[in-house]
Amino acid sequence: MKVFGVSEDAVRSSLNKSNFFLVCCFLSTVIGCGDMPEPYAMINELLSERPSIARRQKLISTLDTLSGQFSLSEAYFAAYYLERPHESWTLSGFFPENCVWPRDVQLCWAAREGTLQLANGGLSQLLYNTQGGMVVEIADWYRQNGHIEIAECLDLCREQLGEGFRDRAVRIGMLEDDQFRAKLEQNQTTLDQILLSDMEFDSLCDKTLIHCGITRLSR
Repeated sequence: MKVFGVSEDAVRSSLNKSNFFLVCCFLSTVIGCGDMPEPYAMINELLSERPSIARRQKLISTLDTLSGQFSLSEAYFAAYYLERPHESWTLSGFFPENCVWPRDVQLCWAAREGTLQLANGGLSQLLYNTQGGMVVEIADWYRQNGHIEIAECLDLCREQLGEGFRDRAVRIGMLEDDQFRAKLEQNQTTLDQILLSDMEFDSLCDKTLIHCGITRLSR
């Protein structure tokens, strides 16, 4: 597929994951879903249009026939977003039993949500938004997958935030503190040098799901 004459690979190489997805969504509105890469048009429909049960199952079945043309984890989280994994996170802590997904899949979802924030606006955006309450679990996922330096950057944020880090109001208050922001900027400089490429990140997310026995979208 080409986007206005530019190959999909070229677009992907110049944009982060979420921006590529937003470009696809924009094109689906302007020139029709038929001009999006077919799997991404279907993932977009699953995520944003809330199809009927019958249509949803059709999309999932069709995506399974296109395996290898998209990120398994991206499609899985779009297909089953109504299972509300975010309810595993509360102001009191992380409770895996609040979601039907295995714990490692929950951590992977947290990492994907958090990494999109990091890619778009860095640590400041992550901590400002609700995903910042998952910073410990995002770090755990990176640590499990061997990316210790990324995990340590997130650990440092957690330490600087203190015990109330899951409370968004606490994080926003800290973001208004000049000393905290100065430390955050130093941490961001380190993080910018070690964040994974889109392909590396998607591959690790997919491996997490496969390790948990999830190899296709249909259940």
